[in-house]
Amino acid sequence: MTSGLSIPIQVAFSQLLDAVDQLSKQEQHQLLLHVLRKHEDDNLVVTHFASETVLAKDWSTSIEDGAWQDL
Repeated sequence: MTSGLSIPIQVAFSQLLDAVDQLSKQEQHQLLLHVLRKHEDDNLVVTHFASETVLAKDWSTSIEDGAWQDL
């Protein structure tokens, strides 16, 4: 995926997001896998945040709020 060549550039985060949005879904998937492999030590943190988003769909409901209101 990379040739080992490194060119330092300054890019605003919004510019980076725009560039990623222009990638195909397959390229976005490959980019995500690449980033996760580069930061394997941080994967627990990444997993935590990914899990939190998924769980919030089930937990952030009025039914759940009612179930926990007396605690």
